[in-house]
Amino acid sequence: TLILEVVWKQKKILLVVIYTPNKQDMYYKKLHEKILELGKEEICIIGDFNAVSDIKKDYQSTREKKKKKNILSKTFFNMTDEQNLIDIWRIHNTKEKQFTFYSIPHRSWSR
Repeated sequence: TLILEVVWKQKKILLVVIYTPNKQDMYYKKLHEKILELGKEEICIIGDFNAVSDIKKDYQSTREKKKKKNILSKTFFNMTDEQNLIDIWRIHNTKEKQFTFYSIPHRSWSR
């Protein structure tokens, strides 16, 4: 996890770059505590979440028997709700299916 304070258009933004481990609950709990401790209002979280927020919109597989894909944990959604964080890409692309990752062994795409 990398946390930076950046200034963009004369506004201070807390930029949080993450690589989420497979066991997410404790990770997001600690991340949320750190964000609260820093007390910033403008927050941008980017990185590899190792999970999807909406299985129908953010995951696709060509396999007949689909492997269960990781869905973001409840602690993640609690953090985003409490901090008023939004998925800006999804807001501008409500029905779009675009993927950022392809898994060769699972023959699946995810975002």
